[in-house]
Amino acid sequence: MDRAVTDVRFLSVEPSDIIASSGTSQYNGAMSKTEILEELPKLKPAELREIHDRIWQLEEAELLSGRIKPSAEEKALLDRELEDYSRTPDAGSNWEDVESRLRQ
Repeated sequence: MDRAVTDVRFLSVEPSDIIASSGTSQYNGAMSKTEILEELPKLKPAELREIHDRIWQLEEAELLSGRIKPSAEEKALLDRELEDYSRTPDAGSNWEDVESRLRQ
């Protein structure tokens, strides 16, 4: 992430505290949500994946801490998956097998 003008570097852990730096001394402050959204199309695919991964990490932390609850749709999906697993616990693969297949 060493691009000079369009690079957005996320330095904090909380979404409300996102700080960005353009890499120049002309700008070094907080970006609005609108500014961040405008910059996203300018980023490289790897940078977008990094941002996507970070958003998922933040959402997961929020869910696991109980600060937010799954949506009704997410809860219904989880309930269906748990029900499927309860009926046929041997139908899936364990993580080690899945990871092994992915690395081939």
